[in-house]
Amino acid sequence: MKFLLCAAMMAAMPVAVHAVPLTYDQALAHAVANAPSLAARTAQLGAARRAAQSATALPDPKLEVGFVGFPVSGPNAGNPAQDDFSSVRVGYEQDMPNAAKRRARATGAAATITAGEAALIAERRTVRLGAALAWIDLYFAQAKLAALDRVGQQVQTLIATAPARLANGSARPAVAIAPQATRALLDDERASLVADAAKARATLRRWTGTDSDIDVATAGVPTAASVDVAVTHALFASDALQVIKDAGVGRVWSTDCITHPSNAVSMATSIAETLVTQIL
Repeated sequence: MKFLLCAAMMAAMPVAVHAVPLTYDQALAHAVANAPSLAARTAQLGAARRAAQSATALPDPKLEVGFVGFPVSGPNAGNPAQDDFSSVRVGYEQDMPNAAKRRARATGAAATITAGEAALIAERRTVRLGAALAWIDLYFAQAKLAALDRVGQQVQTLIATAPARLANGSARPAVAIAPQATRALLDDERASLVADAAKARATLRRWTGTDSDIDVATAGVPTAASVDVAVTHALFASDALQVIKDAGVGRVWSTDCITHPSNAVSMATSIAETLVTQIL
């Protein structure tokens, strides 16, 4: 009995569940590998390719076997071997469909395959995009939560020291109450971020097919293949553009609202059309 009680207590003890780190690239790979919609599209494409193989093939030949002049009456009734006019006929028949019809079937099968390949590519992009957006939403929700918790610790320190600061006169009552109001606002914001993170995590699990908990905060920020910048007003200092490019930025585009070597978009037409609309 003691052994059974101990086993029951061990079974009832909570087990710590550790979140599985999932990088951006891993999320996309899992999504492509596990998405049911991609599996369905792949199966449809395979069926279309198999059907295309028989699109131009001739129908199966038909085998014919029969008796000619089988005796049903007279002395040789039911015994064709004794009858001089009975014979066995064996042959096959091959239908020959119109060649134009076969070519039309082949063209239709090729079109079905092309459409299936396009649908598979589009579905793969949809799956990758869905997983990517879910991963980014979860990453920034967790990053915001971490930053909010750091601010909350500082506010909590202010709340803890407020009575002492009030007692020695270094803080007024209104100043001492302010951290508590800030803490309430932080709690509201944190509850909203927790909900956003849970929603993003559920979406990411749906795309990737991962059953365990997911943690993207420890996986690191994905490395961008390239970074370009678009600005409306090129308010750059003398060497700002070079500093930006030295930091790894590729191209920089700006409007010509402020003259600068990065000007790439003319605003004259838009401004003129707006002025005409407003005046008239």
